[in-house]
Amino acid sequence: MTPMKLSRTGAYVVAVLSLALAFVIIYMPSPLFPFLSDNDTYKALGWERRGDGAWNDFIGWWRGQLRGFNRTLLDPAFIRPFFVGVAGIISILTVEPWRTDTREREIAAKAFNAVLIALLLFSLWILGRKLSLGSDILFLPEPLDVIGAFCGVAVIAEMVRRLAGWLMFGFVIIAVIYMKFGAPEGVFYPTSPKTWELMAMNFWLETTGAMGFALSIMINNVFIFILFGVIIQATGAAEAILKIAIATTRRFRGGPAHAAIVSSAMFGTFSGSAAANVVGTGTFTIPLIKSRGFSPRFSGGIEAAASTGGQITPPVMGAAAFYLAEQAQVPYSQVAIAVLIPALFYFASLFLAVELQARKRGIEPLPLETDTRLTRSDWIKSLAFFAPLAAIIYCLSAGYSVNRAGFWAVAMTLLFGLLNKEFRSKPSVVFEKMREGGVAVAQLLVIVAGLGVFIGVVEGTGLGPKIGTDLALLVQDSVVVALLLTMIASLVLSMGMPTLPAYATIITIMGIFLTQLAGTDTPVLAVHLFVLYFGVLSPVTPPVALAAYAAAPIAGSHPFQTGVTALRLCFVAFVIPYAFFFNPQLLIGQVEFSWPLFALAMFKLGMAVFTLTTATTGYYRRDLGRLERAAILVLSIALVAPDVEIWGTACVGLIGLMAWITLGSNRKVSA
Repeated sequence: MTPMKLSRTGAYVVAVLSLALAFVIIYMPSPLFPFLSDNDTYKALGWERRGDGAWNDFIGWWRGQLRGFNRTLLDPAFIRPFFVGVAGIISILTVEPWRTDTREREIAAKAFNAVLIALLLFSLWILGRKLSLGSDILFLPEPLDVIGAFCGVAVIAEMVRRLAGWLMFGFVIIAVIYMKFGAPEGVFYPTSPKTWELMAMNFWLETTGAMGFALSIMINNVFIFILFGVIIQATGAAEAILKIAIATTRRFRGGPAHAAIVSSAMFGTFSGSAAANVVGTGTFTIPLIKSRGFSPRFSGGIEAAASTGGQITPPVMGAAAFYLAEQAQVPYSQVAIAVLIPALFYFASLFLAVELQARKRGIEPLPLETDTRLTRSDWIKSLAFFAPLAAIIYCLSAGYSVNRAGFWAVAMTLLFGLLNKEFRSKPSVVFEKMREGGVAVAQLLVIVAGLGVFIGVVEGTGLGPKIGTDLALLVQDSVVVALLLTMIASLVLSMGMPTLPAYATIITIMGIFLTQLAGTDTPVLAVHLFVLYFGVLSPVTPPVALAAYAAAPIAGSHPFQTGVTALRLCFVAFVIPYAFFFNPQLLIGQVEFSWPLFALAMFKLGMAVFTLTTATTGYYRRDLGRLERAAILVLSIALVAPDVEIWGTACVGLIGLMAWITLGSNRKVSA
């Protein structure tokens, strides 16, 4: 995805549309929205007075306009096309269709973009004409309606190609072809061909397909947090939190490496983008990590691994987590609570990996007198982070909607940001960040619209249940084999795809099958989180490891080697999903709590995390040989197995092996 070079007019259009998008996103969950929609409020203000006079006419006119505007925002038939239209134009103008390294290519790209905008506007006009008839009118699409609908689908597909890559673009195109022409018996899952009119209704002319529930989830739950993530960067809170993290971790051997884990985890949960978080915090942390004596590829790898973990760290876990909550039919607050223990174990493994790597390289803690002194200004700046964090936790625990929690997070960020003199002196930076947030929202929204087309095909052809039936026969009721297939599918799909479409694609196709196979002892949320975890790992999974590739230039290391290092550091994350799937006590609040089962699950996962980290690092009191590392790796993975014979044997074997290594290293030291 390469940014488009904009003319002055193009930049102005993008700025206006982005700010309009940001305004609607912030306005809808605000208290002002119901305040201006409530008849009782108007009566209390005296705006409902009857009688003649210019003043009453003036107030009545504005009252009607505000109510009409608010009703429009609440109507899916209008607000979803508004978002798709604005987001489509912003995305077309901000992302190159191809390389524009020559004047001829640049002119051709601008002409192509102009055609796309014209087609999008035409398709939205067709949609508006249909929506104006109302839902009670029998609508039979005419040829012009069909053409308009597929113009919209074509524009969305092209933007999916630019923003999400060829893999997702291919899924959308193949899905449309499959729905139109079907498939014969013996070639693929057979389905009858659908008419152009039916497809036009399914994809564009109803609140399904591109305008479907996936888009609704983004509008109602996600976009406010994207704006929050970019606005908080303008307050200076990021630098303050990073400085606090460095000051509190200076006594550890890893020093800035441990600080990178803390700061990246904290900001990664808000940004929802591993690559963006690497660029934001890594430019400062990676050079510091290298200066402590760590290798360039380890420095880049640990930053990429920590930033990736932000999407599985509560209270805000990126767009895919909100979509997951809707799919699993679980309140988002329960999702945030359930993932707490797995997230803590993941970051504990990163802390341990840094500590072991430091010991391996002979890095000692810095003297206490070199500690960074935190100033009053640092703590004031940090309030713009901690205050909205507290607001989110309070709102979710009090039962407020996710959108309302996001609004108060934005409000608290701006309020406490004003305590920072530098932020007060540059009010324009807020609008610039809102413009950036609007662009980020627009690009994600277009991807979600394309995802809606794919979901519409899967649901319209019954493809999901058909694949689920065959998978059930293939795995022969083996949960382990089913989970392995799901893991592989998730990793393959997530390479080159953002987390959200990767998760949504897998859960749409295999969700019913996995839920049925899991049985009554496994909560539905465990199935969805299992898929999400492997979608999250795409930024550190070679050959497409975007977070690692973003860290490599900063670290001065080879991108692929940095990706391999990041993957090795994240290896515990590949085991954690199996642990909470077979031991759902780890997901707080999802099963009936039992102290013995909870303690056993914590012990097994804790031992697995510790021993896996020693194996992937290759160090425990001394350098480990290849056979030792392989044995520890196999036994550690076996710890998460559901059968007591397997994990019990693995536990005994690990205790014996680690004791043997400890005794051997002690004898070597005493000698």
